[in-house]
Amino acid sequence: MSKRERTLALVVGVCLLLVAGFYGLTKWNGAIRVRRAQIASLEKAVRDKNRNVRLSIAPADRLQDYQRRTRMAPFHFVSP
Repeated sequence: MSKRERTLALVVGVCLLLVAGFYGLTKWNGAIRVRRAQIASLEKAVRDKNRNVRLSIAPADRLQDYQRRTRMAPFHFVSP
């Protein structure tokens, strides 16, 4: 193999290595981006559920109070 062929082979090898590295980096970066989007979506779902729970505590307490009052004072019907 002549010096020119070795230089050409080296340049082609480096170019292939750069292309493969760029492809791998692009795939890795895309996977990281998708994973971060999934995490953000799940965190939003948790925040929404916690908000729903937090907002339903007061009405649930009121309902329990109404039920407690109803059990304490039963109705007595008076016949006419």
